[in-house]
Amino acid sequence: MSITGLRGASSVQTPSSAGAPGLPQALLDAQSAQRKLHQNADGTARITRHYDGRELDLGKSTVAELPAGSFSAVMNQMKERPDAGRALVVADNASLAVLRFGYGTGKPMEVWLQEAPKGKSLVLNVAIAPSCHAGDTPGEKSKNYELFGRTNVYNVEVAYPDGTVERMKFDVRANDVVAGDKPAYEHPVYATLSPDITIDLDRARGKNVVVRGWADGSAGVAGYRERRETILHL
Repeated sequence: MSITGLRGASSVQTPSSAGAPGLPQALLDAQSAQRKLHQNADGTARITRHYDGRELDLGKSTVAELPAGSFSAVMNQMKERPDAGRALVVADNASLAVLRFGYGTGKPMEVWLQEAPKGKSLVLNVAIAPSCHAGDTPGEKSKNYELFGRTNVYNVEVAYPDGTVERMKFDVRANDVVAGDKPAYEHPVYATLSPDITIDLDRARGKNVVVRGWADGSAGVAGYRERRETILHL
């Protein structure tokens, strides 16, 4: 993994439905398996009640197709639809098919290459954002969201199948941060693009690479694995 700067290319994120042409069969199989795992005998969805009282359909999942360079689209969506601190993978030189499972499943996102890079390296970034869920009241949540947007320190790690783990730490403006530093800015940043991550495909082809992202002081990856961990099927 190498850090070589930031990307600013603009593209459009195109949602896709199951069965759409071009989606990897492995993705469709994983989506179907999840649906069947949480299905009643009559084929209807089996609803699970969450600890906070919400009713969840854990068999539901979503699919998105991300063309190469979809940075602006993904980051704009994160700003417009804040959540509990997501970390989403976007590639600079490859098109991605992304499978996302619902909250409460504890399952990481899964990504397949729809259009592989022409060279031997996959260049990607992690779009990461502050949580808007911290606090007991709407006012507290809003105040903390703004605070996190000014002061968050983010972590991204890439775990290779040989056991190697490479890490980076940066602030809301994607500047490198030394452990213990606590930068604070005047104006909040509600979506940050990590420095580049370059993966050698000769090293990882045919295997899985795991990408994780989280903020210091949060519950870490385990607190929201569904949107903070990604399995790259290469």
